[in-house]
Amino acid sequence: MEENQPQYPSFFEQIKNLSDLVGKMPADLYNGKKILATEEKYDERLKVCFDCEHFVESDKRCKKCGCFVYAKARFEESGCPILKW
Repeated sequence: MEENQPQYPSFFEQIKNLSDLVGKMPADLYNGKKILATEEKYDERLKVCFDCEHFVESDKRCKKCGCFVYAKARFEESGCPILKW
């Protein structure tokens, strides 16, 4: 790996993060909970991510969780790994 490449969590940690979020969705849907964040909340989350020192502009990813922020910010139940949103 090149030195200037961002370091993301391991592949397995990233899969766990994703499965934790996705695993809750069937029950949330069944219980009538909202799955997607409002456009306002989505935009607010993206702004926080774009201003964060852990955001990798070239990849559009977070170095803390490895997630693609455009996707992660869309889901109502998702959260920032360092509690910024």
